[in-house]
Amino acid sequence: MRRRGFHAVLSFVIFAFSLAWTFSPQPASAQEASPTPESATPAGTQTLIPEIPTPSPINITYPVHGLKLTGVIEVTGSIALEGWTSYELAFTYADDRSDSWFVFGGGTNPPAGAALGSWKTTAISDGDYNLRLRVFSPGSFQDGFIYGLRVRNYTADTPVPTLTFTPTATPAATALPTFTPTLTLTTYPTPTVLPPNPATLGAGEIVFNLARGALSIVFLFGVFGLFVRLRRRP
Repeated sequence: MRRRGFHAVLSFVIFAFSLAWTFSPQPASAQEASPTPESATPAGTQTLIPEIPTPSPINITYPVHGLKLTGVIEVTGSIALEGWTSYELAFTYADDRSDSWFVFGGGTNPPAGAALGSWKTTAISDGDYNLRLRVFSPGSFQDGFIYGLRVRNYTADTPVPTLTFTPTATPAATALPTFTPTLTLTTYPTPTVLPPNPATLGAGEIVFNLARGALSIVFLFGVFGLFVRLRRRP
């Protein structure tokens, strides 16, 4: 009798300990909390300082772009190259894609302030032309250009057409009121991003708890079988 009582008490203690260990709450490990995204701090306004363009050493100062030309044109310009030897003046049709230039003047050392050459526009047909000043140095050359010169010796220069609108009177009885739509901008508050839940279980912890529960059930069945076996022994 004492032996049966001892075995019964031992079985009950083992069963109670197993039951308490199986269903005891385990603290959920906090996932690595990702930092709450903060609103980006706008970069300070930067003032961009434009670069000062390098002045060209070769310039045609007259005629200028878009100018209407008739008769003989005195072409002036400036040459600020070291060691240059000679220059030439040439023209081409503005719509010519073959890069064909026709030389009409040139020289070696024009006096300061004097014209580089004379362009006789009466010897060519009316149209739009480009002008080139090419300066030669030992083994190289550099160019300066003026585009869109309008030679008009024999034809009238067609002005750019302008559109003129004549308002039409409308009887007061049939005039309709004019409504100007008003655009209203509604500013909505920016939603606050919540931090991640620190009590979230990871996949590894869920698998571990399931395995521990299965082992606990197997252990309980073993203890219960041992208890029944001890009860049946004389």
